[in-house]
Amino acid sequence: MSSVRTSFACLSLFVALAGCGGDVAGPTLAPVSGTVKIKGQPAVGVDVNFHADKAPRAATGRTDASGNYQLTMFKANDGAIPGKNMVTITVPSESVSMDQMMSGKAPPPPKIAVPPEYSNPTATPFSYEVKSGKNEGANFEVP
Repeated sequence: MSSVRTSFACLSLFVALAGCGGDVAGPTLAPVSGTVKIKGQPAVGVDVNFHADKAPRAATGRTDASGNYQLTMFKANDGAIPGKNMVTITVPSESVSMDQMMSGKAPPPPKIAVPPEYSNPTATPFSYEVKSGKNEGANFEVP
């Protein structure tokens, strides 16, 4: 009788655990792409972040050599949450290697300067209304 109870307990535990962690539907997203320029020139290697109210995190993209980006929130190029998004432009910080830390040499300063208000979601002058479906041409110019 005790082996029947043990088997039942193990089976119940297995069923309970199998029910946990299934596919959980995330927020609906829409693809977003565009270009960033700083003082009229393509902004190379900057991060573009779309901040939506009630979003679990920002949708982010990094610009290429032409200043083009595509946003990712969970999977590559899946986009951002539809609705109003505050947009920040940031220069990624340089990572410091162990050799640099040991030698006391700092990484070189970034070649691109973005005014600080563009990196703050509550102060940025940029916003973008993400629509359902593809959003191409989400372009931003930093003076």
